[in-house]
Amino acid sequence: MQIVMVSSSSSRNAGGLLHCVIGLGKALLRKNKTVPVLMGFEDEYTDKDRYLYDPLKLETYTIKGPAGVGLTFDLSKKLEALKPELVHKHGIWLYTSHITRKYCKKNNIPYLLTTHGMLDPWILSVRKLKKDLGRFLYEDAHIKGADCLHALGQAEYVAIRKAGYVNPVAIIPNGVDLPNDEGNVVNDAVLPWQQDDRKSVLFLSRVHPKKGLENLIKAWAMLTDQKKEWKLIIAGEGAQDFQDKLNRMLEEAGLHNDVFFTGVVAGKEKDLTFRNTQAFILPSFSEGMPMAVLEAWSYNLPTLLTKDCNLPEGYDANAAIKIEANPDSILNGLNELFSLPEDVRILMGQNGYNLVKNNFTWDIVAGKMNEVYQWIKDCKKGEAPSCVVLK
Repeated sequence: MQIVMVSSSSSRNAGGLLHCVIGLGKALLRKNKTVPVLMGFEDEYTDKDRYLYDPLKLETYTIKGPAGVGLTFDLSKKLEALKPELVHKHGIWLYTSHITRKYCKKNNIPYLLTTHGMLDPWILSVRKLKKDLGRFLYEDAHIKGADCLHALGQAEYVAIRKAGYVNPVAIIPNGVDLPNDEGNVVNDAVLPWQQDDRKSVLFLSRVHPKKGLENLIKAWAMLTDQKKEWKLIIAGEGAQDFQDKLNRMLEEAGLHNDVFFTGVVAGKEKDLTFRNTQAFILPSFSEGMPMAVLEAWSYNLPTLLTKDCNLPEGYDANAAIKIEANPDSILNGLNELFSLPEDVRILMGQNGYNLVKNNFTWDIVAGKMNEVYQWIKDCKKGEAPSCVVLK
């Protein structure tokens, strides 16, 4: 089956969405039932990150004006040239939504829409006027027109229904590829922030207000003797003004010897970063299904997560400590982690690894997605796949 996966940025600027689209595309290609072509708009990092797609085919389109609007005049022509049997659209709130729907409607092409947590109440409350306008102009029709919606978990399914959409919804999580050594952690490299023998807690994600980093830094500032044994690594990048704000917080709290920003880590450096840390934290206000948490589990790391990370399986499997998105709760979670005997922390990490291996690999995800693609392509005749909720 020839499908085209339409996303936003084709580079690291897409954050976790980039790795989600590439991971799914490669797994679909391995199954030899689907030939995916990935599409994203060209930006300043596209050429640097193109190697990540190999052996997938990447087609880029151009946008005019702000990336947050996504105004494009050549996406439709690109789709016409590819002649897909099905379109898988990733994400909403950009003008590409209108172009994709218009192309599919004109050519009678079915499309699946993954909302990636973008109908979450917290997300809807941010820049609400802009989203209300976009929903009125094109996004509501785009969502309603999808042959099937895709939710990453139960919480996102509930958000879709609360937003008023009655389309069939496939509930399929994100996935990851297990590390080559099947998760056996080694510490055989020296990274720039490894200047002492303290253990490390890793935050790896987009540096964005919704990720709870301000609360995390406030919580870290309240630690006392624990800072003699632990440090915080923040991997990722975001808007410069927010990065500057976080740096000022570090300066005011005297944390420059305890909290380290690495910028974006990718490829081998990312692998080494996971292998050389002892725990992972994501104190977010809102997530779809965070890829970084699944990656952390695949590297045997115990985690601290808010419920808004939408991975309750981690609590059930004793792979995660539950925290809330405020400084006091984050502090309590950190103290709980630090007080655990080393063998208990290691067991938590192993629980996370087993959880990913049995439920969240890309091959498992791609198998479910292929069933949904075929059902949509067959005009939704016959029984729906087990992962699809019709009402």
